[in-house]
Amino acid sequence: THGPLELESFGLPLVLPDGRAVTGFDRSIITILPAELDAPPTVVEGTEGFRAFDLDDGTGLVLIGAASGRVGLLDTETASVRYLESADGVLSAGAFAHDGTRVAVYSVTDGIQIIDVASGRRIGLPMAVPRVQVNNRHITWAEDNSGVWIATAEGPMRFAAITARWRDVACDIVNRELTTDEWRTFVSDTEPQVTACS
Repeated sequence: THGPLELESFGLPLVLPDGRAVTGFDRSIITILPAELDAPPTVVEGTEGFRAFDLDDGTGLVLIGAASGRVGLLDTETASVRYLESADGVLSAGAFAHDGTRVAVYSVTDGIQIIDVASGRRIGLPMAVPRVQVNNRHITWAEDNSGVWIATAEGPMRFAAITARWRDVACDIVNRELTTDEWRTFVSDTEPQVTACS
């Protein structure tokens, strides 16, 4: 055992395939704990106030988020962070899509936001979560990556995470073609407009 570590609110460690672990929660700094008991931990500079949310098994990247709304991908080999487009409000949950191409993050004020990993840009508009009590620590992707699930006091809720589904929702609401302004305001200000109704 490493024994008690001098970390405040370190959260649940994410264990890497090589036996190392990544920890960080609220007031602490993201720290990589070594697999060897006598080796010192690695403190990731500039990550005070970040939480470690999820590990992408394919790349070894760790999704981290901060109270400030900043979102990052931690490279555990170099202990460096690549920042993605920021969200609004305190981030309390995040998860990689199963194919590692996108992440979802959740904040109480902004809801669920989908971010493309390669470009670092937000996809679509944030999805507001209805006023229900949310388990702020847990969000997960559907097996086919078509949506994300979040746990609430009223049961699990699913949110679509692909443009084709947003088109279907828009069609159900207005039953006509969306104007460009409506698309940008209500569906996505980053994704190209598609036909709202077939």
